[in-house]
Amino acid sequence: MAESERLRDRQTAAVLLLPVRDAGEGFAQRATAFFRDLNFSIMNDADLAVSAYCLKRCSGLRTLCFSVPDVFKEETAESSTPNSSFIRWHHVCSVLTTNENLRELRVSDSHLHRVAFVILCNQLRHPSCHLQKLHMDNVCFPCESWLFFDVLMRSPHLRTRSLSGAALSREDVKLLCEALRTTCSLEELPYVSAFTSSADLASERAVRLSICPRSSCFLSSRGKRNPL
Repeated sequence: MAESERLRDRQTAAVLLLPVRDAGEGFAQRATAFFRDLNFSIMNDADLAVSAYCLKRCSGLRTLCFSVPDVFKEETAESSTPNSSFIRWHHVCSVLTTNENLRELRVSDSHLHRVAFVILCNQLRHPSCHLQKLHMDNVCFPCESWLFFDVLMRSPHLRTRSLSGAALSREDVKLLCEALRTTCSLEELPYVSAFTSSADLASERAVRLSICPRSSCFLSSRGKRNPL
């Protein structure tokens, strides 16, 4: 399914959660207590605001799935993302450390500003984060990608991580290999490889050698899925 089709089929946070927020604090507390799985897209600042409000009340949430296609803008002479958006994003990401029941996070089809990426990674590698499954599928990594691989080394509870659709640079692969050699907690690491050249294939082999023996990694190149 194309990215545009996936986003069209997914409700925005405002459509899904705004009725809960607008019904009042008492209803919001009662309703969100029953949420176990949430799946929505964050398309604008209004979506950020309502998702931040509801997520901090979802005490029983176990699986969170969302996409952030184009909310955060890189700074230019003409425009930049307001600080309020990053504050709301921090409130969204803080559910990773404040909700002890949350076990799975899926972020897909997203373009994160470097500040937003740092905020997410800092929550992911926090000692209070108890995620067991982390999926970052078709997510663009900014220049601070090392922060994401550092999550592997600082997340003892993490068992599965997916990097489907990730276009990893050779430097990213080096960082990934270092993280894999440091930790043996991962049991599964599926990701899509864009390796094509001989140098890239050497990088692929390095990833294979870095995987813990009891782990399963799936490298896919040009549509072929190859279990290690």
